[in-house]
Amino acid sequence: MILIMKVNEERRIGEIIRKVREEKGISIERLSDITKISKEFIKAIEEENFDVLPGDVYVKGFIRNISLALGLDPDEMRELYKAVRKSSSEDLVIKEAKEKLPAYDAKVEKGVKPRRPWLLILIFLILLVGGGFYFYASWTGEVNIFNKASSDKVKESLSPLSTEKNVAELKEEPVTVSTPAQSSKEEMVSLGTGSAFSLPSTGTTEAQSLSLLS
Repeated sequence: MILIMKVNEERRIGEIIRKVREEKGISIERLSDITKISKEFIKAIEEENFDVLPGDVYVKGFIRNISLALGLDPDEMRELYKAVRKSSSEDLVIKEAKEKLPAYDAKVEKGVKPRRPWLLILIFLILLVGGGFYFYASWTGEVNIFNKASSDKVKESLSPLSTEKNVAELKEEPVTVSTPAQSSKEEMVSLGTGSAFSLPSTGTTEAQSLSLLS
């Protein structure tokens, strides 16, 4: 129990396992034969190189068997392992954050943005497309105005007011219509004193006669 308290104070499970093993004069090979754990795994546990081990479930089993072989409390050793792993994970996260932070600061100081060229290209393409669309819309707008003006002129020429005006002009012009009777009278020719000769009129159906008047 004294050893366990010392382990809890030092918070280094690998170092305590190594010290207890050496104090009892047990070699790594002998401990491997007792626990049926490979020598490489025992060395990794003593060096706290847990990343090369199969996984937490296997590591907890290894620590339990080693603790029993060395006379240590397996439950306390397992809790100590959990604390060490948690601390190692936090240290790893902090380390990765520190490694990334200087690189980010350097980019900010230099004003280098990896995606900036793509952003400029995208803005250029947007402006190009927008300008083309504006030009096309302006051009089609002028054509539509011209077509509308032409259509208005055609509609104006075909409007009812224009038609009524043309009819009024036609009414003002005099129209002469001759009847068959008038034509017959005009065709009378004087042949002499006391006599007249009537010529047949074109388009008449009445029989004409020659008369002599005294």
